Amino acid sequence: MKKIIYIPLDERPCNYEFPYKMFDQGEISVIRPPKAMMGNIALPADISGLRSWLLSEAGNAQGLVISIDAVVYGGLVPSRLHHETVVDLSKRLDVLKEVRAINPEMTIYAFHLIMRCPTYDSKEMEPPYCAEYGKSIFRYGYLRDLKSLGKISPEQETELAGLSIPEEFLDDFRSRREVNREINIRCLELVKAGVIDFLTIPQDDSSQYGWTAVDQNRIRNIIKSQSLVNKVYMFPGADEAGCVLMSRMAGKLFQKQPKVFIRYPSPASPTVFPSVEDRYLETMVKYQVAAAGGITVESLSECDAVLFVNAPADRILSAFGNEKPGRGMTVLRNVPEAAEFLAYAKNTLGKEIIVGDVTYGNGSKIEIYDLLVGNGLLLQIAGFGGWNTISNAIGSAIAQGFAYLQFGRTQKHLDFLVSRYVEDIGYCGYVRQLVMKNVLANHPKYNYYHVGEPNGEIAQIVKKELDKFISEAMKELRGVVKITKLELPWRRMYEIDCDAVFTGKTSEKANLS
Repeated sequence: MKKIIYIPLDERPCNYEFPYKMFDQGEISVIRPPKAMMGNIALPADISGLRSWLLSEAGNAQGLVISIDAVVYGGLVPSRLHHETVVDLSKRLDVLKEVRAINPEMTIYAFHLIMRCPTYDSKEMEPPYCAEYGKSIFRYGYLRDLKSLGKISPEQETELAGLSIPEEFLDDFRSRREVNREINIRCLELVKAGVIDFLTIPQDDSSQYGWTAVDQNRIRNIIKSQSLVNKVYMFPGADEAGCVLMSRMAGKLFQKQPKVFIRYPSPASPTVFPSVEDRYLETMVKYQVAAAGGITVESLSECDAVLFVNAPADRILSAFGNEKPGRGMTVLRNVPEAAEFLAYAKNTLGKEIIVGDVTYGNGSKIEIYDLLVGNGLLLQIAGFGGWNTISNAIGSAIAQGFAYLQFGRTQKHLDFLVSRYVEDIGYCGYVRQLVMKNVLANHPKYNYYHVGEPNGEIAQIVKKELDKFISEAMKELRGVVKITKLELPWRRMYEIDCDAVFTGKTSEKANLS
């Protein structure tokens, strides 16, 4: 039995539960801190408690997958709100040196985000002043970066000169970025010293220009100068990072490197630029495959799995929006041919299938479900993802697929797979918007970011609507999938904490194949 210690980014299910559900099986035992130790939204994790817990578990572990943001700042949101010094934060980071001293043979994989800068006004997960100045702060950084590169237009010069942001707010935002970037750099030093074996630096809500791009360029130069390009990957993402590194750890411990053939529904799909990301879709996808411990190959015959990235040919719309699909979703794609290809790869060649549905950001749609049903693949695929950002969806689908390659078609796999259909398609694609429009709009005390208790009135309505959606739109799962738990983490509509169990018998599994 291989013991892997896992310290997640925060207590939300995508970070705390997903990697555990995927990889705590077979010959792997995943050990997590008590959930109560992980904090809650802006309330930081018990950093001292995490340190003590980690040191107590380190002696007999073969691997550690750790969020630097958790052990240094206390979580994702606290990393955007703290007023700590580099000196104090570095002392917290030194716990990794202690772990290495306790267990020199243990493999350590870590991830530490570049601090984001949202493009909109909101104080829900940012400093209070971002409610009024969030977008302006983003534009300030974006335009200043363009100016430094000599790419700013006269109109943009005028916009930059007209931005009015109180200096104390700009100083607070800038100084925190500088502190966080210095911790990014300290992590690179730990890689160079052999304390961390592999590091990813995900970019949460990134852009081609601006604050995150500037930080990224500075960090990239250090990576290059220190010859760390094979030990440090930097690419868009956040909430899938734990899944991805857990996959890499499992592959390392069992000497497996899955070979992946990538397929798209259009030759233009790989060149799409996802929103809140800073590079071509295919560039990001290949980073996720490599970070998860896999390798991309150029032929179907040599692969272990086909990764089908269901993407538009021009731009990715939002599941929240009302914009009708254009040619990039219709005539410029050939989804039926892609479906035939997947069925052939699975049924004739015995290749496993991983699906990342990123036709829309923030949620999948029923079309991909119907495609899988129509080609006999619904419960035969190795992984599925279609939630939130493109990186979140792709990275988690790849990790689930790699877990399948290791453990096979277990009950845990089936439970997690149907949970993805329920949440990514049912909730993110449809029920969330329905509840927002028909329920929250008629409840003055509720809104997207405030829905009462996690298991309260709104959560009960969501479960009722999801059960209805499964019955009406996912008829193949009716009667064989049971939602045993449904809560709204952080008391908002962003995601659900959902346990869905596949209760079908062997014969029913065959009928759904």
